Amino acid sequence: MADDIMALDERLARLEMTVATGFSELGARIENVERGLRAEMHAIEGGLRDEMRTMDGGLRDEICSVESRLRVLIEASRDEQRLTAEAFGATLKRIDARLEQMHQEHRQAQGDHARAIQDHERRITVLERRRGERRSGS
Repeated sequence: MADDIMALDERLARLEMTVATGFSELGARIENVERGLRAEMHAIEGGLRDEMRTMDGGLRDEICSVESRLRVLIEASRDEQRLTAEAFGATLKRIDARLEQMHQEHRQAQGDHARAIQDHERRITVLERRRGERRSGS
């Protein structure tokens, strides 16, 4: 029986050694996998940072490009507005000059008309006097 206990102890000791070796090997493999994952995650993180920097730079360039195009469009719009305002002002001056000319022509026509009416009135008055004189003298 003592031999059986010894054999059992030996078997348990070998089993403990096998389990300990297995756990040790498993721990080493887990550490290797963990190291690999960390290295891969670090590489991915670095790649993402680089890509974000590139995208950020690209976005900045694009924003600058859009801003410069907007400035050009705003300046062109200002020029067009200025030209339009100048053309509108010139048109208003021409309209004003034409209205003034028409007003002068109207005043002249009114004066001519008033003189014609006065002349007619004078002539009618003369004719009516003559007619009255003829009637009284007949």
